[in-house]
Amino acid sequence: MTRARMAVALAWLAAIIPGSAGSADAATYHVRKSGSDGNNGLSAATAFLTIGKAVSVAQPGDQVFIGAGTYAESISSARSGTDPKPILIQGDVNGSRTGDGGEIVIAGTGTFALRINGHRYIGISDLTFRGTTNPVLITQASHVWLADCRMENATADSVLVTSSRARLFNCTLTGGNGAGLRVTGDSSTVTLDRSIVDAVGGDGVYSSGGTSVISNCVLRVCGGWGLRHEKGTVTLTNSSIWSCAGGGIRSTSSVGTTTTTAWHNTIVDCGPYGAYVHAASLTFRNNIVAGVTAGLTRFGEGGNCTHSNNLYWNCNQNYSGVSAGTGDKNADPKFVNSVSDFRLQPGSPAIDAGANASSVTYFDHFLASRPSGGGYDIGFHERGPSLSAANTPYSNNFESPMGPEWSQSTRSSGAHFSNFAGRHGNNRLSLLLHTQPGRTYTVRFDLYTIDSWDGLNTDYTLGGPDSFNIAANGKCFFTHTFSWEWGYPVSYPKPPDQTGHLGFNSTWTDAIFRNVSATFRAESTTTQLDFYGRGLQAIDDESWGIDNLEVREGGIRIVRWREVSQTDL
Repeated sequence: MTRARMAVALAWLAAIIPGSAGSADAATYHVRKSGSDGNNGLSAATAFLTIGKAVSVAQPGDQVFIGAGTYAESISSARSGTDPKPILIQGDVNGSRTGDGGEIVIAGTGTFALRINGHRYIGISDLTFRGTTNPVLITQASHVWLADCRMENATADSVLVTSSRARLFNCTLTGGNGAGLRVTGDSSTVTLDRSIVDAVGGDGVYSSGGTSVISNCVLRVCGGWGLRHEKGTVTLTNSSIWSCAGGGIRSTSSVGTTTTTAWHNTIVDCGPYGAYVHAASLTFRNNIVAGVTAGLTRFGEGGNCTHSNNLYWNCNQNYSGVSAGTGDKNADPKFVNSVSDFRLQPGSPAIDAGANASSVTYFDHFLASRPSGGGYDIGFHERGPSLSAANTPYSNNFESPMGPEWSQSTRSSGAHFSNFAGRHGNNRLSLLLHTQPGRTYTVRFDLYTIDSWDGLNTDYTLGGPDSFNIAANGKCFFTHTFSWEWGYPVSYPKPPDQTGHLGFNSTWTDAIFRNVSATFRAESTTTQLDFYGRGLQAIDDESWGIDNLEVREGGIRIVRWREVSQTDL
């Protein structure tokens, strides 16, 4: 591998393909409000009553499904999973496992609702952790991930991570008195991805040690700073920070070294400061700052501030302690809505005005590809082309140039076959189609997984698992992990139809999966299909393409995909 990968395997994958993360003899436990801890927990009919009981017996590779209801208990991890066999704890939101669909709330009875202390390879998903001092505590732990979870009404910090490696994906942290996410300890490595921090009394994210990566997030209505960074390394990209009373970004250092990097963010109505640096190192590029007292401030001696290609608007002063940067603009960014919708309208001066960000990101807050057009757009949104809907049934073998129904026109070819749509990575490739509301459509295509896809492997530091996904108007109806060369576990149930080198990186073995299919139900007269990767490394290391695409009305689901709402953060 050319880059380290994060130790995660999204727990909700277990709900799509039972047993995908564990061995053939792994156990599946059930928890219901009608259960009894005297039961064996191995079926919905013999479910446990408490989550604590299920956690106490779960071994590496086991899964726990929890039925709807409020559970008044504080849950502590009992043991570690392993790399190929994580312990997965899943809220059964749709009721398919326990028979009890709905919200699952863990109302902590002590100082926490969930504590993972000293354990590894544990995944949590689709749960709400409510109240207590810290709803979620992660201490001296490693390879911990939370997906599609909600942490609310903390009397202190919503999530406290101390000297641990953890990832939060598509989570909401709201209503606490302290920080949304607090990271401490020099050994911490934390990723906050596609998540919302909302209405907390303190900072949205407070980091005082280790390494944190914040991407595609919303930090809003915070009593403190959107991001407050006092030690270690933090990278913030493709995020919005708004209505935070303390300011947007604060980078300071009193002990140790603080290195803050902020690219492609939109900061609006954040009190006195857009970005503030003192005795620390701040890189600040391709950001929009609007409606603050001072756009960019460097206070006192020491540290440094490297900045360029930022857009400032409606600030009392754009700069304090620094001079204007190369490519900076002072102009109305022309938001869709200046109060809450910070996407760019046509004609915005932020369009194509950013610095080259190819080494930082190649997609925006909404997973649209960067750049689109003549250059990188400033801010968290990359304004792509307006699409023209194509009729269904629809087919395309990509031998001819892609039409205006597609968000991108990139095609590639290999030594042994002709053109396909790609290559792409974690960005979104969109197709706009005319559809009939209420009708079911089948999508069928050949999928090319190019280079070193690692499936559900959890042996790396950043990114992963490696998944390919499809959404219809924002609702994901296909999500699967793929791999071939390494033998890592995957969720896609079929082997590849062809393997070999497709003509790109000769180091890795590629795979072709033919006749991949899934269905969706149209909800409007036009449907935007989004094809995208998740957790992939650089595009020259892990990428994908599609070919021989068909979209037709009708079809029967061979696998019952769980439709997961993909919130536009």
